[in-house]
Amino acid sequence: MKLPDLCRLTGVSARQVRYLISENIVPPPTGGRAHARYDDRHVQAVRRYQQLKEMGFAPASIRILMEMEAGVPIPLMPGVALLVDPGLLADNDTDLQVLVRHLQQCLLQHVKAQGAIHEESPSPTESD
Repeated sequence: MKLPDLCRLTGVSARQVRYLISENIVPPPTGGRAHARYDDRHVQAVRRYQQLKEMGFAPASIRILMEMEAGVPIPLMPGVALLVDPGLLADNDTDLQVLVRHLQQCLLQHVKAQGAIHEESPSPTESD
């Protein structure tokens, strides 16, 4: 696809796409300057940028996060961070409610397996 097609699909201007490329947030197009072509990689990179920007990250931080292959760390509370695959941030089909339920189940299973939760022991507020 050409630059106008990428802009139409992502809702960003050509100037913004060029900026994202210059900042290494979006990969450069194939085909050289005169015959620049864009593909799904470019669409995904622009959408990831948009998602991270909406989450409040600065462009410099976004560049670092997008270079991380292991995932994007999202701090939840002191000492706890969620590592998210950058591809999920651009996937509009990701059902956040399903993801939250799954994370809750996994966390509870892990904590129970470590013996940190005992069904019969009182909660900290009950013993005070």
